[in-house]
Amino acid sequence: MGVFRLKKIKKYIKDIDLAVETGTFKGDGTRVMADNFKKVKTIELDPTLHRETSKKLKEEGYTNIEFLLGDSGEVIDTLTKSLKEPTMFYLDAHWSGDASVDWESSDWKGYQTNTAHTGKDEKPTSEEQVPLDREVLAIANNFRSNGVIYIDDLDKFSFSGKGLKDKAFKGEDYSHLDLKMFRTYLGTRLTDWKNLKSQQLIIKFDKIPETSAEKFQQKLYYNTLYKLKYFSNYSYLYLRWLIKGK
Repeated sequence: MGVFRLKKIKKYIKDIDLAVETGTFKGDGTRVMADNFKKVKTIELDPTLHRETSKKLKEEGYTNIEFLLGDSGEVIDTLTKSLKEPTMFYLDAHWSGDASVDWESSDWKGYQTNTAHTGKDEKPTSEEQVPLDREVLAIANNFRSNGVIYIDDLDKFSFSGKGLKDKAFKGEDYSHLDLKMFRTYLGTRLTDWKNLKSQQLIIKFDKIPETSAEKFQQKLYYNTLYKLKYFSNYSYLYLRWLIKGK
C-alpha cells in the first residue's frame, strides 16, 4: 500500500533474487519487484484484493509471482522456515481502513477501497491492524540466511520509535509497536539500519551463525561498525528533527 522505491533499496539488494512482500493490495509494488527480482512471493489478507490483483498481474504476463492468501504474520512464520536463499522482505501489511472509518474527521481520506484486518468487529485493536511485529519476529527466529527488511510507513512511529494512534485516520493504531523490539529480535545479526527521508526503514541483517568463529565475527561487527553506522544515522535524524522544530 506504500511506495516501493527501487532507487532507495537498490544498493542493499545486490545478489538477492527473491522478494517477499506482505500487503499485496493492488499490486503496484508487486509489479516493480517482479520486474527486478527473479521470484516474488506476495501475501494478502483480503480475499477480494488477493483475487483481483493476482488475476490482473497474471493477465499482464507475470509468471514469477506466487500469490498467497492469509494473515501475513502467520504465513510468513511458515514461509521463513523453508526459505534457504538471501531474501528481501518488503513489509507493508496493515489495515488502511474501510467503510466503518469516519473519513470526514480524518486527515487522510483513504484509498476508497476496503482493506482487511484480523479482528472480528469494526474497531480492531492495534495487534489486529498491524502484523509487523509478528513478521519481523518470524524472520529473526526462522530465516537462517542473510537478507534485507524494507518497512514502509515509518511516519506511523514517533521519533523515539513508538507506534502512534490516529496518525492517518481515526481508528488507525500502531501503538503496540516499538522499533526497539526489532533491534532486540535481530540482535547481533544486524549489519545496517537506515531511516530514509521517505519515511521508510531499511534493515540489513546477517545469517544465523553456525560456528563459534562466525558468532565471534558477527558480534564484533555488531559492536563496532554496525553501532557506529546506527548512531551516525540517528544523530543525523535528531539534528534534522531539531532544525524542523518537531
